[in-house]
Amino acid sequence: MAAYLLKYQVICSLDTSLSPAPAACSYPSTMASTVLVLDVTVEPSNLEEGLYGILNHVREGWNKDDIIFKKMPSFFSSNQNTVCRTSDDMAGAVMIRVCCGQGDTQQELAATQLLHEILASPRLICTFKNGVCHEFVQGNSCNWNDISAFKDVNIAKAVAREVAKIHSEQALHLALNKYGIKDHVVPFGYLFGMLQNWSTNTGNSEIDAMLSSHFPSADVLQKEIEGLMKMVTDEGIATVFGHNDANPTNVIYNPAQGVATLVDYEVCGMSPETYDLASFLESSATGMYPDVDARRHSPDFQKEFLKEYIKTKRILEGSGDDITEKDVEKLYILTTKTVLIVYLISAMAFVTIGANPMPGSGIAGKDLIGLGITRYMWYQTNKEEILALKVPE
Repeated sequence: MAAYLLKYQVICSLDTSLSPAPAACSYPSTMASTVLVLDVTVEPSNLEEGLYGILNHVREGWNKDDIIFKKMPSFFSSNQNTVCRTSDDMAGAVMIRVCCGQGDTQQELAATQLLHEILASPRLICTFKNGVCHEFVQGNSCNWNDISAFKDVNIAKAVAREVAKIHSEQALHLALNKYGIKDHVVPFGYLFGMLQNWSTNTGNSEIDAMLSSHFPSADVLQKEIEGLMKMVTDEGIATVFGHNDANPTNVIYNPAQGVATLVDYEVCGMSPETYDLASFLESSATGMYPDVDARRHSPDFQKEFLKEYIKTKRILEGSGDDITEKDVEKLYILTTKTVLIVYLISAMAFVTIGANPMPGSGIAGKDLIGLGITRYMWYQTNKEEILALKVPE
């Protein structure tokens, strides 16, 4: 771990235009602090009382009457994230995340502790039976209605450095040998999970007509998924510990420090190395807009992002940062092929959520299904050409 920390200091200075150095460089001293483990459960139905109970342990000096809670919106998850503070300057503010039974809570808690250990998360303050409390990350976040900031390649490169830390050999070692992270490949788990309940018969005649005219049967979709699994194997894409939801709404960027932080570790686990890369590049460009081709990042933009990722990962692995055009081109082709996985997941997810929209999400089910259709049409239109791409020898 000591060697990892030394290499991490090098990463902090990758962008020499930053002055002073990013505050993330101070993480090794603060991250080493002991994480408090509380044997308590916060009941979502009695959230404020539970939050006060956590704060009694982690912010003992706070006066209850001065505490302000701000619940953060979550369109596609039932988990509850609350910013807790006592003043407008956010001094000492924390984020408390309560897992509400959706997904694997223990896996999420283990992943959060792992990322804390490798300096790839906000400073973890405590864990409890169904959630975590960590420092509140200062910076800019976005929602799906405005992702224009991610057209700035410098912001994208900051994200690339963060993804490289999550994909490091140190993270994979800890995942398998210390934290007991399940070894199934998460993106394909998504696909097969959605496939189990796949149907073009929702009971809504208008939606059913949309689905039946654009989507194939579950049997055909299963063959598509199996074909993508074979592609990953045939191309020799490595398995890493991944974030698996690297989209712009999970990025907090501090422009003064040039530092990006990936948050929300609900679906962290094993994945093809190129999945997070493809997922970020596509979602940060196309968001929830229908005009996919008009919005995708240019090849040059994507290669700048991937080059930064390679450089950071090699520093962490102690293999230097000498990168050739061939190195970048190879990763670019493999990431482009992995985009097919991203689009098939997006298509099926939009349809699945659209058929059962979450109350209060503010997004119409038919609109989500429309986005699913545009993603599946893009997948079908581009699949043959993308799979035919040759990776440089």
